Amino acid sequence: MAAGSISKRRKVFVVHGRSLRARDAMLKFLGALGLQPIDWAEAVRGTRKTTVHISEIVTSGFAQAQAFVVLLTGDDEGRLRKRFRTKTDLEYERTRLFSHG
Repeated sequence: MAAGSISKRRKVFVVHGRSLRARDAMLKFLGALGLQPIDWAEAVRGTRKTTVHISEIVTSGFAQAQAFVVLLTGDDEGRLRKRFRTKTDLEYERTRLFSHG
């Protein structure tokens, strides 16, 4: 195995919302496990661009790490996109699938 791939095995890309407390706790936890967390800012730097599209940031994070963690906190909300909804979906499936907080 090449040296570059060995170091990549220890890196974890962390995607988060606005809860910096949850982000910081996850970064600290991953570090305590001997892993190297990559936060959003580091993924942005990895693009080596000054103006970056969100898809480029995500691609950069995935390229730098072997795994990723997505933190869902009180500022997050998820919905099923209209094109995936069916007439047989229950009401909660057609409106909000999850909400934290």
